[in-house]
Amino acid sequence: MAPAMSAIASAAAMMTMVYEIPEAAVTAAASGRDYLSADILVQTKWEVDPVKAVVGLEHLPPNWDGYGSGPIERKTADRAIYLIAQIASLGFDQLPAPIVEPIQDGGVLFQWTAATRQLSLSVFADGTTEYLKYEAGEPFDEGSVDPRMAGRLRGLISWLLGTRV
Repeated sequence: MAPAMSAIASAAAMMTMVYEIPEAAVTAAASGRDYLSADILVQTKWEVDPVKAVVGLEHLPPNWDGYGSGPIERKTADRAIYLIAQIASLGFDQLPAPIVEPIQDGGVLFQWTAATRQLSLSVFADGTTEYLKYEAGEPFDEGSVDPRMAGRLRGLISWLLGTRV
């Protein structure tokens, strides 16, 4: 039996990128556990790797952090992918791909760095999204953000890139 496959179609470049879901996902599916399997449309090239990373986080083994944390739940992964899509829709083509990491208790962390600035966006299992801004390695502003609020997201990304809103 061939490994489960999923496609990521790039609407902007009109190309399809195909990647294999890790073998752990096939095992999870066979045991009845739900996992991301739908096609995911991306608008920019920088979105592809973060989306793949989020899908991969859903397949973390139990106790991946040594403190009993499990894999990222599908609804949290969906929210994280939605956040990436919302940011991509803002048109910041020069935005680099973020580092993507799991957060204890089932969340996803996105972290961008541009020159001396760093922006972290955390998507938590309870549905909240928070940001933390760093300048020259020092945190100086944090708060909550609703991914549906394009103006707030635009302001955060503009700050990161040093551009005007």
